[in-house]
Amino acid sequence: MLLPQTKSLTTAELGLQLSIPMFVVEGEEDFTTPTALARQYVEAMKAPRKEVVPIPGGHFAMCMHRDEFLQELVKRVHPLAVAN
Repeated sequence: MLLPQTKSLTTAELGLQLSIPMFVVEGEEDFTTPTALARQYVEAMKAPRKEVVPIPGGHFAMCMHRDEFLQELVKRVHPLAVAN
């Protein structure tokens, strides 16, 4: 289902109007999906809440630094999930 989005060339094609909170949790040394590009995308989007959350590591940071990734999910996403 996500294949068409992987071929998108611009952030506008990915979508900029979101009705849900958006968190981009990524490795601060990610060269595959550069943090600067992720920040530009998040800045351009409209969402109830949006944030780039850097964690140590590169492209596979959520696997290589899973404790930090989980801490960020619990800190940022969990409160929103239980509030609804």
